[in-house]
Amino acid sequence: MAVPPVLVPQATPPCASVAIAGGRFHIGAKALLRRACVTVTLSIKNVPEELADRLRQRAARNHRSLQGELLAIIESAASERRRTLSELGALARQLGLQSPSGESARMIREDRDDPNR
Repeated sequence: MAVPPVLVPQATPPCASVAIAGGRFHIGAKALLRRACVTVTLSIKNVPEELADRLRQRAARNHRSLQGELLAIIESAASERRRTLSELGALARQLGLQSPSGESARMIREDRDDPNR
């Protein structure tokens, strides 16, 4: 039995080693030291070949490596903010979405009272 592919993206924010000479930082080193430079290696196992191919194609379309594309997908997913119920209601009103008055209650009653359920 063939072993499924394993994709191992690495989150690698820009990091630099900083030389300290005579107790003084080199130019720009203070800013580099303030930035946290911690990386984590993630491993995705048992990826179907078809999905891996689609990810490779997406990476090529975006002129990225597979690692870069996976990191971009993860960053995008992790940065999405969930909308509140109030925001969703405002968006529905803005789009002109409406439910006929009483329609949903009627549908729920019909479903609840259906003798075939």
